[in-house]
Parts: sequence; structure tokens; C-alpha cells
Amino acid sequence: MILEGIVTTVGEGGRVNISPMGPSLGADLSTLILRPFKSSQTYKNLKAHGEGVFHVTDDVEMLARSAVGEVTPELKRAREVNGWIIASACRAFELRVRSVDETSDRASFVADVVREETLREFLGFNRAKHAVLEAAILATRVHLLPRAEILEKLEDLAVLVQKTGGSPEERAFAYLRAYIAQAPRSAPRSVRVRAGSRLHFGLIWPGEGGPRRFGGAGAMVQDPGVEIEAAIAETTCADGPLADRALAFARACGGERFPVSIRVLSAPPGHSGLGTGTQLGLAVARSISVLRGESPSVDEIAQRVERGRRSAIGVHGFRLGGFLVDGGRSESSRLAPLLIRLEVPENWRFVLAAPASGTGLSGAEEEATFHRLDVADQGAARLSAMPSSWGWLRPSPRGT
Repeated sequence: MILEGIVTTVGEGGRVNISPMGPSLGADLSTLILRPFKSSQTYKNLKAHGEGVFHVTDDVEMLARSAVGEVTPELKRAREVNGWIIASACRAFELRVRSVDETSDRASFVADVVREETLREFLGFNRAKHAVLEAAILATRVHLLPRAEILEKLEDLAVLVQKTGGSPEERAFAYLRAYIAQAPRSAPRSVRVRAGSRLHFGLIWPGEGGPRRFGGAGAMVQDPGVEIEAAIAETTCADGPLADRALAFARACGGERFPVSIRVLSAPPGHSGLGTGTQLGLAVARSISVLRGESPSVDEIAQRVERGRRSAIGVHGFRLGGFLVDGGRSESSRLAPLLIRLEVPENWRFVLAAPASGTGLSGAEEEATFHRLDVADQGAARLSAMPSSWGWLRPSPRGT
């Protein structure tokens, strides 16, 4: 059986975290199984300290506010664990974690009840209290469910609150309704993203020193390209070419807290000089942001998946396409600035020649190679520091 209630845990610096949770109960109430998401503060606190307090309460206003905001109830110290008891709760179960299973996106903490306290009589639940509880669950899913579906269910629940609720239930329901109204519009449940491949024509300043490092010119081509399909899921997973890299990118974008499935429909080989890793990472990050109803800039999603640390051609190309020149990174910039962007004529074709087997450098080996490069000459320094020197590349009115 799952019992809805509130869990308190203690985090860094003694900060108390208060969150609603529905643990599974053992037959004799001596054991509870809590399943927080790994991105939650409850998970982090239980993982670090292994103790907490679960509360049974009929105060649905506190349940509602703790679901989507913060509450500051009166607290008193627990006796057997390093934790805090909500003074207005009906019953409190002091918990000590016995074991944890982290094989899925939601961890399972098996906790023993080391002390139980009855604080006051349980008043009970009427239909209005149940309605507020359901509305609180809807409020936590505004990023998952279509807005029309949420609003329809909310109106059905409103009738129960009006007929059977008192002032606390009415306040709680109004609070949740306002939260849902202000939440971002519901996002699609699946999305498909396609990106091209990046051709790099060389770095302006590959060595150490100088006002800027790296920089260079390149172009985006439509084929071969990266194409993925992402959907909201129960657990974060990936399949298809380069599935391991796609999964790592998804987790970097909060895939543990917001589970998604990534299907890589097509992708060129990795580490083959086409910027496949950057395009795959940006495609995954973009798809997850769309599923969340967010609209971050390309610079922001590049930071989430740690792309563009040297050349920014692939990042700018993901957003704009065409022929591109970036000015190289300075000490104050995370992403190299875009200096020039030209349209590539539609009738142009690029011929790629690649080894029959093997891959290029990547990871630590690639980093080490860049550190060993010679310092560029002063001509490269002038190019990287003076965008006006690229003035002869101004596009014609037709972009050719």
C-alpha cells in the first residue's frame, strides 16, 4: 500500500527539506520504502545521511504548498534520528535507511521505523481533501500532461472542493490553481530533431598564448546528418547508433529528473571529423528542452552538454547553418564569437575523403595533442584579433 504524506530530511548545513511523498508500507508499519527521484533534495539527503521522518497528516494545505513551493511549519527535533518532526502532523515515523537500490532513475530506500509518535488525532479525509491531493499531483505534472487535460480534471475537482471543503481546502485549491495557471504551457510528448554535419577548414590559433585561442572557419552540410526522436518516458534510455553518447547527453540535461527515451535514427560515425558529437549533443539537449516546454538559447544548451569548448563552428552551425568563421575563445568568453556567416549556394557540393577504417583523436588524447601544438605566428594573431580583416567575405545580396 502507498500512503501519501510528508517527509522531512536534513541536508548540508542542517537545512531541513520538506517534501510530499507516498512511500510503500510494510504489513506491520515497521518498514517503509521511499522512492525519490535522484535529482531531488530528498534523495540527496537520504543518500548522505540515511535518516528522516515520514509524517501522516490531514493538513492538505501543507501537502499542496510543499508539492510545488516551500512551507515553514513549526518543527521539533526527532529523538532517535538526526531529523525534524512537523509539530502539526498526526503521526510521525522516524526512519533509518537500511538499504538502497539505485539501478533505476528513482532510487528505492528501504527504511526501518525506529520510533513512532502520535501527535494528535487524525481528523480524516473528506472528498474535498482528496480533491486537493489529486490537484497537487496534477500541479507536479504540468510539464508532462497537456494543459487542456489538466484544466479539465481541475474543474471536476473544483466541484468537490466547493461542495464539501472548508477554508483550508479552498485556500489550498486556489493556491494550486494559480500555480497551474502561471506554469509554462504544456509541451509535446515527443519531438524529432535533425542536424547536419560540420566541416572544419582549420584553426586560426591552435597553440597557447595570444589574445584568443582556436577560432577558425567551417561549413555545415545537410548530409550526412544526425536525426533523433525523443519522447517522455518512465526511465531515461537510448537506442540506435551512438546510443551510449546520446544517453550520456540526456543524463547531462537532467534525464534522471525528467526521464526521456532517445532514439538515434541516423548519425555519421563518431570522431570522423564531422562534428558528430557536438551535433548529437545539441540535438539531444534541444529535444529535451522542447519536451520540458523551455526555450533556452543554443549557447545555453551547448553548455549543458559541454560542447564548443574549442571551436564554436559546430554550435553556431547548429543554429544558423552556412559558412561560418568564429574568432576564437578569450579568457572572458565561454563560447567563441561568430564573426562571419555566409549562405552556401545550393548547387555547391563537397567531396569528403576519409580513411577506410579508424577514428580520429578524442577525449584526453585530443586534449593532450592540442596542448602540444606550436604557438601560431603573428599573422594568425592579427586574424583572430581583428574581425575587420574578414571584410572581403561580405556576402552579396543573393548570399553567394
